[in-house]
Amino acid sequence: MPKTYPERLLTLARNPKVKKAIVLEYAQEPGQCENCGGIGFLSFFLATIGPLESPAEGRFVSKFHDGKWWSAPGYIEPAKDSEKTNMRFGTVSVKCPTCNGIRRIVQAEYIPMPEEVRIKIAQIKARMAVRK
Repeated sequence: MPKTYPERLLTLARNPKVKKAIVLEYAQEPGQCENCGGIGFLSFFLATIGPLESPAEGRFVSKFHDGKWWSAPGYIEPAKDSEKTNMRFGTVSVKCPTCNGIRRIVQAEYIPMPEEVRIKIAQIKARMAVRK
C-alpha cells in the first residue's frame, strides 16, 4: 500500500539543498496503522551531502542507503531573511496523517462498555459524590 505523506514533509524533501530524501521504514505491526506501521509518525532522512564512500566527519549525521553514504548537518540551520522558518536537515518526523498519531486505525463500529467497567465507574462516581 502506498504511503500518505503530509505536505509539510514533502515540502521539506523538495528543498533544493536536499540531495536525497530517504524514507525511514518501520516494521508493520498487525492491527496497526498501515501508513506508519503503528509508531504514529512518518520520517525522512534529508541528506544535503552525498553520495559518499564513507560517512561525513564532524557535526554530521550519516545514513547508508542503496550502497552509498548520505549525510546532513546534525544541527538546525538558522533561517535566512528570505525564509520564514529554520531548516532542519537530517531526520525529520511528522505525525502520521492517516491515524493522526494514535498508531492504530479506530473502527467506526460501536463496541459496548464491559459491565465490570460500568460498575467500577459507578463506584468511583459514588465515592466522589460522598466526598463533596
